[in-house]
Amino acid sequence: MYNRCAELLAEHAAKVFETMTGLRPGREVAASGDATRTPRYTLGVRVGFAGRTGEGAPLEGFFVCAFETFESARDIAGLIAQKLGLETPPADDRAGVDDVLGEFLNIVIGLTCSDWAERGLATVFDPPQPMVVHSFSDVPPGSRGFHLTLSADGHPGVSIFLVFLSDGARPSE
Repeated sequence: MYNRCAELLAEHAAKVFETMTGLRPGREVAASGDATRTPRYTLGVRVGFAGRTGEGAPLEGFFVCAFETFESARDIAGLIAQKLGLETPPADDRAGVDDVLGEFLNIVIGLTCSDWAERGLATVFDPPQPMVVHSFSDVPPGSRGFHLTLSADGHPGVSIFLVFLSDGARPSE
């Protein structure tokens, strides 16, 4: 189940990335049995989710859209803003970059969760929350993690993480 959920996320993220940036991304999905081994990133937008599987078991976790540098986040946010007809965030506008990336992640998650629902996974998700640094070291042991990397020639890549929590306990924000 978890692998298929990650595959659906990858499909939607690649399509939305291409539509919203005008770049055709290469994509790579890696599964990790231990979500605490996820690399550290300097900037990200996080969205938590909760729900139930078709069998009624609790399902909880989060998505993160992460970047290694503020500059790479700003570059991608600028491309997305242009496609959406929004003003490109100024070079020093962290909040503007977070807002644009939050919209990108909302669209990806909305499409992904819709597909999950068709497969019996009912989920609701939280509003996007900006993150400065995160290493995912606060997730419970045994949580399942997936790392999706989207990249296009000459442009910074974006990492999208999907973490299913093992015990239904949300990590500290």
